[in-house]
Amino acid sequence: MSNNLAIIFSFVLFTIIPAYAASPEQPNSVPAPPNSETIIDMKSTLDTDQNETPLPQNPQTLINDANKGYPSAQFKLGEMYSKGNGVPKDDNEAFNWFTKAAEKGHTEAQFKLGEMYSKGNGVPKDDNKASKWFTKAAERGNATAQRNLALMYYDGKGVIEDYVEAYKWALLAGMNGEDVTKIKQDLTAKMTPDQIAEAQKLAKDFAAKKQNANNNSTTQPNLPADANKDALRVERLSKNIQEMKNTIELNKKRIGNLPSIFCTEHHWPPADELEKALQTATKKYQLLADQEKNYKNIINLAEKYHDLGVNVMDMKKKLIECQGQKEEVESVEQCLRDRIQHNKEKKEIKQNRENSNQNRENDNRNSPRQNRQ
Repeated sequence: MSNNLAIIFSFVLFTIIPAYAASPEQPNSVPAPPNSETIIDMKSTLDTDQNETPLPQNPQTLINDANKGYPSAQFKLGEMYSKGNGVPKDDNEAFNWFTKAAEKGHTEAQFKLGEMYSKGNGVPKDDNKASKWFTKAAERGNATAQRNLALMYYDGKGVIEDYVEAYKWALLAGMNGEDVTKIKQDLTAKMTPDQIAEAQKLAKDFAAKKQNANNNSTTQPNLPADANKDALRVERLSKNIQEMKNTIELNKKRIGNLPSIFCTEHHWPPADELEKALQTATKKYQLLADQEKNYKNIINLAEKYHDLGVNVMDMKKKLIECQGQKEEVESVEQCLRDRIQHNKEKKEIKQNRENSNQNRENDNRNSPRQNRQ
């Protein structure tokens, strides 16, 4: 019996215990906590727009991550405040978090800021700021931002009216799935074949550059485009400015060829010339409004790009003069409209009086007959 115990003891001592001690992981062991580098790697996925790790829905957890500077957490928190989802609806807080994320390059946050400024949601409506953030989102491939930017260039809202740029962004938005059929149709009706070809080339070049950037994104950072250093862009803008200046000079000649018009409280054209005078005033007002728009466009371009060779102070002086002339013509136009309306009412009163007199005469003629009967 003692021999058997000795054999068992030896087996345990020299076989089982050494094997257990050499085991890499014990059954009840607790995994070591990840080091700081592991945590950073895990969180780094929050800093991109694509392939993001699902974010926690707990507001406090999101706030913690957002305060640590993770753009996706900041954007998600902005969305929650924007919609009142899990937190009280607060446009100011939404704007604050969208801004933080957008400034770090979060595409959706940039689009949201553009949308807020465009609609005046939570912030004063500002087309210039809307175009700035839509541009950033569009350059990063947001299709809706590209479509909105096309419309802004088409209408000249927040940017200088530019059909080539509008068509370029419409093409890119269409490539990314947006329905831009109507925009392209409207633009085509106003553009020359050369302008359309230029827009197509710009869109093609942009798409190719974007594809190359995506292919090299693991080794090359995304660098913002510097329009001031883009020689082709500056050349085209200078050409646009010259075209606007030519239009201004042409409009000045057209205005000068129009007959003088006047209308005040005590002096106005003869009744038979009022309609013609109003047509002249309306034409002059439209030409001055076009002048005003061109001056503003030139000033905006010159203030944004400082190497276009434009005297901004001189342009602002001419703009003020144009606006003064436009106000004068607008006053004359309104005076003429009031005078025409006055004459119309006066004529109606006279016609009603004549009708009334005629009815009275008819009644008087009919009265003796009725008496005889």
